[in-house]
Amino acid sequence: MRSEVKQYLLTPEGRDIAEETGDFNWGDALMYVPSELWLKHGVLPLEAAEVEVSQDEVLSPDCDEDW
Repeated sequence: MRSEVKQYLLTPEGRDIAEETGDFNWGDALMYVPSELWLKHGVLPLEAAEVEVSQDEVLSPDCDEDW
C-alpha cells in the first residue's frame, strides 16, 4: 500500500495535497488516494479492507529517505 501512496504523491495533485496537509499520513491516504489507483494494484477499496497501520505514520517524501 505504501507504493500506491508513493505513486500518488509523485503526481502533481498528490504533491499539492502533501504540501497542503504538511505530514501526509494514512488518514490522508484514505481521504485522497483515488480508489482507481488502489484497484489498479489489486488493493480492495479501503472501506472494505481491514488494515492495521499507525494512522499518524508520515508518508510524505521529505520524511522518507528511500524517496
